[in-house]
This record gives sequence, structure tokens and C-alpha cells, in this order.
Amino acid sequence: MSTLQIELDDQQKSALDSVAAERGVTPQEFVRDAVINIVRDRIPSQPWKAAWRQAAGMWKDRDDIPDLIIQMRKEWNQADASEDQPK
Repeated sequence: MSTLQIELDDQQKSALDSVAAERGVTPQEFVRDAVINIVRDRIPSQPWKAAWRQAAGMWKDRDDIPDLIIQMRKEWNQADASEDQPK
């Protein structure tokens, strides 16, 4: 992460402090969030992050996972055994 120093006049600093306080964040957090919102379209996306977030918890309500894993392993073992047989 990089650090950036900016110059604000007294009115700008006071307004920044007020808006940040109203939102319950520090002036630094407020500026950082504002910059992120402005430059968001210029930052290369990371689609794997969105996919990861969508996938999180997708099987949380399933109660058949142990049975499913046993079945998958059985199928894999059968496939491996058939590959080992002479042709």
C-alpha cells in the first residue's frame, strides 16, 4: 500500500473532518473510500474474488455431503481400476 500526502485549505480540512465524523470514519478512511469509488473502473478486476464470494457457503445446508463424497470416491476408484486393466 502506498501513502499519499495532500494539501487542503482550512475550510476543506474542516469539511472533510465533519463529513468523516458524520459517517463514523476517519478522514483517511473517507478519502480512501472516495478514491476507490472514483477510480474503480480503472482498476483491473479480479473475477476470481467475486466467484469465491458467491461460492462461499453454497453447500452449507446440504446434509448429504458425506454420502456424496463416498460415492465420488467410489466412482474415481472404479475409473482408476479400469485404467489399470490391460487392453
